[in-house]
Amino acid sequence: MDSDQIARVVYLGLLLMAVGGWVLVEYRTRLGQALRVALAWGMIFLGVAAGYGLWGDLRRDIRPEQVATAEQVEIPRSQDGHYYLRLEVNGQRVQNGNTRNFIFGVPTVVAYISQFMTLEPGDIVLTGTPAGVGLGQKPAPWFLQPGDVVRLGGTGLGEQAQTCMGG
Repeated sequence: MDSDQIARVVYLGLLLMAVGGWVLVEYRTRLGQALRVALAWGMIFLGVAAGYGLWGDLRRDIRPEQVATAEQVEIPRSQDGHYYLRLEVNGQRVQNGNTRNFIFGVPTVVAYISQFMTLEPGDIVLTGTPAGVGLGQKPAPWFLQPGDVVRLGGTGLGEQAQTCMGG
């Protein structure tokens, strides 16, 4: 550990001693109640810490190859310079699109959205859907049914799958 980390540990220890001393003085005649309150706050703290750690893991799974710095966000593109997205339902490819088909290019979309909201490193911008939605299928539209497996992925974004549930 370097000196900065040692100082943080010492500070945390002093803070815990101060809070612990206050708890002992405040609850000196009701130590059982103090223990229950301390356990409740400990469980809350552990739940928040676990949730925060899990969120970090989930975000990395969504876009595992993305590199973000203060100056730029980099998602690997295909060799032709575009991002490709695909969607399969029960193993059949139903959508296959790329940013070449955008009416407005990626820089224009990001610049436009940035006028109205702050984009942070790691944000995902959903822009719509390529051709192939179920309602537009010919000769007849089709919809997802319980048990259908939907798998989606994209260039540099990895892949995920969901199973439709009945509602």
